Amino acid sequence: PASGFTATTVDFSTMKAKTIVITNDGDDTVDGVVYTKISVTDYYNDADKCEIWVNKTTGVVTKMEQVVPAMNNAVVTTTRK
Repeated sequence: PASGFTATTVDFSTMKAKTIVITNDGDDTVDGVVYTKISVTDYYNDADKCEIWVNKTTGVVTKMEQVVPAMNNAVVTTTRK
């Protein structure tokens, strides 16, 4: 598993405990705006992950990309407008 902060949460699709690893992947610049990129990964399954872009100036989550193993590793992208 990746190194970072480890936490236990609930997987609401199965209602079972799920251990996740939260890592700060550093800064990412998109269209001149600097974001902090954070990864949330399942401790036991590296394919089950979510990447979050947080605007460093406003603290607002601007984009999320989530890989869903239950949907043949489909990537779900959410972007704030």
